[in-house]
Amino acid sequence: MPETPRYTPVSAAQPPIFDENGIHVGYTVAVAMQKGDTRHTESVDVIVGPDEAARIAAASIDAFTAWNKARVIEHDLVAKANAALDTMPASLPG
Repeated sequence: MPETPRYTPVSAAQPPIFDENGIHVGYTVAVAMQKGDTRHTESVDVIVGPDEAARIAAASIDAFTAWNKARVIEHDLVAKANAALDTMPASLPG
């Protein structure tokens, strides 16, 4: 069962990844959370190849969201972000 965020979720970019020839081959999948003034992002580059990347890009936003959510769970990004924020202060000094 995937971990639930313990901190405030905030938007995180999910940019496409291109190979050295400019061919779309995947996405950076990320989650971002905030604890007070402290924000933390966990991400992973998911390379799926040009055919799958094209299929994902052409799909509906709902299909992309479902694919993205599955990768977040697969790579345990919420748990990693929770753990990182557990060790950080709610606001940085200064």
